[in-house]
Amino acid sequence: MVPEQDVISSEDTGRVGAVVLHFNHVKLTEMCCRALLQQTRQVDQILVVDNGSQEPLGRALINLGPRIRVIHLNENLGFAGGVNAGVDVLFREYHVEYIWLINNDVECDNDVLAGMLDQLLVMQTMAAIGCSLIEKSDNGGESTVIGGRFPYPILVPEVSTLGDPVDYLCGACLLLRSQAWREVGGMDTGYFFFFEDADWSMRAKQRGWTLGVCEEVKARHIRSATIGQLPRLRGRYYRQSYVRFLHHYSKAPFLLGASTTVYRLLVEALQRHWETFWGTWEGWCKGRSDLRSSTEPYT
Repeated sequence: MVPEQDVISSEDTGRVGAVVLHFNHVKLTEMCCRALLQQTRQVDQILVVDNGSQEPLGRALINLGPRIRVIHLNENLGFAGGVNAGVDVLFREYHVEYIWLINNDVECDNDVLAGMLDQLLVMQTMAAIGCSLIEKSDNGGESTVIGGRFPYPILVPEVSTLGDPVDYLCGACLLLRSQAWREVGGMDTGYFFFFEDADWSMRAKQRGWTLGVCEEVKARHIRSATIGQLPRLRGRYYRQSYVRFLHHYSKAPFLLGASTTVYRLLVEALQRHWETFWGTWEGWCKGRSDLRSSTEPYT
């Protein structure tokens, strides 16, 4: 049950544990961890989850200090599976009150944790809070995003920029309240990549929690540092996850999923992006197949 709103002193912060998901790109993970160690509000424990990398971390992080610990997973469990494994360790061994999810391709300003935590402490009905994410796009440009929206009943995701409302927060840099995590549950591992953060946000709101954004603090995100180099795989995972998301939250999941998939296929064909075209088609087929074989109610 969501607690009543109350004002809590910023001195009563409780323990904060960070989960950094690592999949190859050792240099990016080192950069991310260095930024976490320089926060004005100290991170009590930094847990790096090696999500079945082919480029293992080895001893790369040892010299950065004792607050960093690495756990190794035998296979890539996807974003949701890797995050859940890390949070389980934080709860079991470090008893944290706040969970900071951060991608290894995100570098934070020194005041990011302090800014997000200050707002989370004041707003006791808030399950999670994000910040201003400066996204580097594929063409070299930059934009600042704070999350996204799902205009009802269409449920086609739109990026939210400064001053916009948000329906979901981006898992690339997200501070969550442990109480909310325990109540809402972990990330849905049915989403291997994409939409798991949106799904968690929706589930939290359904239970009466709110979401927030601390726009004053900033982090830089090298968007899709890994999967962005694999357009076919990216297209597949995105479409597959979107099919699952619509199944849970749309009143007409097949109609909306089919129409948006056809539109995307036409766009990719006209632009001759054949890798993304075939990835999108494969994702649609796999997403529908997964739902048919699932024990969940099928629409």
